[in-house]
Amino acid sequence: MTETTILVRFSTKLDGFQVSTTTFNVPSDSNRLALSRLINHLLQLPKVVPFDFIVGGEFLRTTLQEHLKEKNIPIESTVDIEYTVALPAPQPEWYNQQENWVTSLSYCSSFLFAGIANQSISANNESGIVCSTDALLSDGTTKRPVKTIDAFDNNGKIEVACGGKSNNIHIFSFENNTFIHSSVLTGHNGSIESLCYSPNGTHLVSGGWDKKVNVWDLNSGSTLQTTEKRSRSNIKTISEFTSLDGHLQAVTHCIWPVEKQILSSSLDGTIAIWDIQNTALASAYKTSKVATALDYSTVNSLIATGHNDSIIRLADPRESQITMKLLKSHKNLVTCVAWHPQSAYLLASAGYDNSIKIWDIRSITPLCTIPFSTKMTAVCWNETGDIFYSAGANGFMKAHKFTHTN
Repeated sequence: MTETTILVRFSTKLDGFQVSTTTFNVPSDSNRLALSRLINHLLQLPKVVPFDFIVGGEFLRTTLQEHLKEKNIPIESTVDIEYTVALPAPQPEWYNQQENWVTSLSYCSSFLFAGIANQSISANNESGIVCSTDALLSDGTTKRPVKTIDAFDNNGKIEVACGGKSNNIHIFSFENNTFIHSSVLTGHNGSIESLCYSPNGTHLVSGGWDKKVNVWDLNSGSTLQTTEKRSRSNIKTISEFTSLDGHLQAVTHCIWPVEKQILSSSLDGTIAIWDIQNTALASAYKTSKVATALDYSTVNSLIATGHNDSIIRLADPRESQITMKLLKSHKNLVTCVAWHPQSAYLLASAGYDNSIKIWDIRSITPLCTIPFSTKMTAVCWNETGDIFYSAGANGFMKAHKFTHTN
């Protein structure tokens, strides 16, 4: 019986790994392992290098024939196949234990900041050592868990904002491994679920259970003298803000990725894009499910959302008719999504299924799944994307080394 073959042409963006641009007849049942062996043979490499293959814009995860049929690519013509080095599995760097459930993470200038459910925040250095903690968000009788945290480097001076069930936002300067309470932002009428600095750090956006998306000018407000020993400073109160109204239920996340646009997600399943210059809704689309996680990539301009149905949805807001690519692998609610800071394809996600997943969005199958023993609540990258950090419900935080190509 004659073996069915497919005519292919290989290409790569990798320096030093190019093969001939001539065409090759390969068996139709070739998978990525078989094609990887072929590329290694053609290159005559001294050490075997594992390769991945992109056909029709997506990674090959079946046989070549099955992939072409699924993508409606005719096998009669020459098939172009791009190859790249397969990414190695992430390697653990360090682990530490916080006092309670970690709700949120933010990386800034060699420090990892964490919001913790016992009404505190912490700063951790790049070795995973807790170098500072501060307790806040208490009304004197009841502890108010921190739900969200964000940090910003203002010309070498780190500012940390956090909020939660106290309904207020607290801002700290982080100097010499010490949190110094500098501002309180008042105006929300419910728990604050998310906040984010503007790209230049002069403003802050927040969202919460009062259905509001509030924009704060951090240069406004009045300063009151405090006698609290823990503060030892003047704390500024900011109560003026611009409210962006439109969500019908609680705001779950808000981000400020570019100067003129804010994005927000809600329990109503809506993703809203706000025009800051005109303080108005620019556009919105429905996801049909409760949105529990949100991020925007400044590299590829795509929006990633996580949902209570365990699915991650990718959308291009530039399209006149929004279509969503579905990433299905989590088995429970998705709590966090985080785009890689440099790659147009890499995405990290955390879920209540006790896992962290790393995706290359050219495939609907995750590159890797890292199992844990508890619900995962947060994930974020460092500035270069070679380390990602994760946190969970039992109070632990973990760092993984990640080797990548853009």
